[in-house]
Amino acid sequence: DLSFLRKDRDDSTKRRGGGLLTYYRSHLRPSRLDLDHPHPIESLTCSITTRMGLVSISNIYIPPSSTLPQSASLGDVVFGDFNAHHPTWSDYIPNGNTALGNIVYDWITDNGLASAPLEPSHRSGTTPDLALYSPQFECLRSCQVDTSLVNSDHTPIIADLDINITT
Repeated sequence: DLSFLRKDRDDSTKRRGGGLLTYYRSHLRPSRLDLDHPHPIESLTCSITTRMGLVSISNIYIPPSSTLPQSASLGDVVFGDFNAHHPTWSDYIPNGNTALGNIVYDWITDNGLASAPLEPSHRSGTTPDLALYSPQFECLRSCQVDTSLVNSDHTPIIADLDINITT
């Protein structure tokens, strides 16, 4: 049984498409967190109380030609469209575009995060969508993209988290 958290894009941005959607198993009962991230980063963050403690999970979107502040704190487990290309996670990099990729790579390294390997998640054959986690919460059992959704330029990331929730 699945439920979801949703955050629509603010209409003032005038960008097409948009919004964030995170599905979760209904028994998890996450608490939504309102974290203030620097504009134009969009985020949808929730927390789940586990036997390991509170685990925060974020779904984010960083628009193309934006940046990621090195001080950004996005959560213990982070999924999303970083619009970043880097040889560490993408074999194909369009037009050698790695500026944001280098910034995101440095942010991942500086924050001690690990990246779950993903196959290309965009119809162009690139991997702008990442799954990251803090090694202290080694709970990401598996991660894959779901290619059955054909009406989107991105494919959803399906993650299996190994967490023991408290009730």
